Amino acid sequence: MPAVRIEGGAEYACAEDDTLLRAGLRAGLGFPYECNAGSCGTCKVELLAGAISSLRPDAPGLAERDRAKNRVLACQARPTADCAIKVRLRPENVPVHRPARFLATLAGWRDLTHDMR
Repeated sequence: MPAVRIEGGAEYACAEDDTLLRAGLRAGLGFPYECNAGSCGTCKVELLAGAISSLRPDAPGLAERDRAKNRVLACQARPTADCAIKVRLRPENVPVHRPARFLATLAGWRDLTHDMR
């Protein structure tokens, strides 16, 4: 499991099938993000060392200038090795209830509208 070190601060583990953002929130860190509010780009971090794979390299929240400065979207970045990042953690973003992972079985579904289940 890759270790993620935040410049000048915390270190946390990130499973290979997880993202920098989700694992950081699970660790109780105040990562900035607005993915659930429809805004893209708030979760940018600078990759200082190590390697990641991007789930969406063409995400609209990253400009060419960001890519040139080795910035990645934490919500789309999966570490492929230990890495170091630079991010400004925010106390207001520390999750009151940390995200958790559960195993589940989908027992069924129903249509709510013509395009939602």
